[in-house]
Amino acid sequence: MAHIAALHRKAVDYDGNEGDALCLYFYRNREPEYFAKILAKPNCLMETARKDNSGDPKSPINGNLCGSFFLASVEPGSVTGQPRSHSPFGRSRLLVPVEEMISRAPNVYFADFYCMRGQVHYVTLVMTKPGTFSDCFCRNHGLKLLGLRDRANNPFLFYGDDGKLRVTASDNLQVEVFYTEDICIRGYTILHNIPTVGQGHTTPGGVPKNPRCRLCN
Repeated sequence: MAHIAALHRKAVDYDGNEGDALCLYFYRNREPEYFAKILAKPNCLMETARKDNSGDPKSPINGNLCGSFFLASVEPGSVTGQPRSHSPFGRSRLLVPVEEMISRAPNVYFADFYCMRGQVHYVTLVMTKPGTFSDCFCRNHGLKLLGLRDRANNPFLFYGDDGKLRVTASDNLQVEVFYTEDICIRGYTILHNIPTVGQGHTTPGGVPKNPRCRLCN
C-alpha cells in the first residue's frame, strides 16, 4: 500500500538517526484491575483484542487485526534499558523480556506513524507468528516487513552489532508494538504505582491522529 510506504519513509526521516538505546523489555501499561482479572483466570492468559481506530485512519490494521499493545521505548538517557518512568495508560505495568516475545512472533511489520498533538510521534510495529492469519493479513495488505538487523529501513527497533536489541532514542518518537499472540502472564513482573501522565488511561475506541501535522500526514 502506497500510503503505508509513504508513512514509513516519513517515520525514518523523522527518526533522523538520533541514536539508540538498549531495549530489554516490551511493557504494557494498564490499570491494576486489568491484570488482576487476567491472573484470576486458571490459565492467566492475556488474550488479544481487536485494534481500535487510534492512529492513522488509513492504517489497514484498524478494526481488522487482534493484538495487545506494548511499548518498547526507554527512559531518555537510559543505558540500562529502563522503560519510561511515566505511563499514559494506567498505574500498573507488565514487563516481558523482548527475546521471549520475538521468539514467538518474529515477523515485524511497519503499520503506522502518527501523532495526536503534534509533539510526540508514535511508530506502530506489528509482531506476528509466521503463517498465522495476522501474518498473512500484513503481507496481503502491503505492510512493510522490517528486518530486525536492517537498521537502514528499521531504525526503530533492531539488533545492534553486540547482538542486543536496540530501540530508537529519539526524544519525541515512541515505539509501540502490536503483538498478535495471546500471552500467559503468569510469572512475569508486574510493577504497580507507576506515575501517570495525561488522562492516565486508554480511550475507548481510540484517538485518531492529528490531521494537521505536516510531519506525519
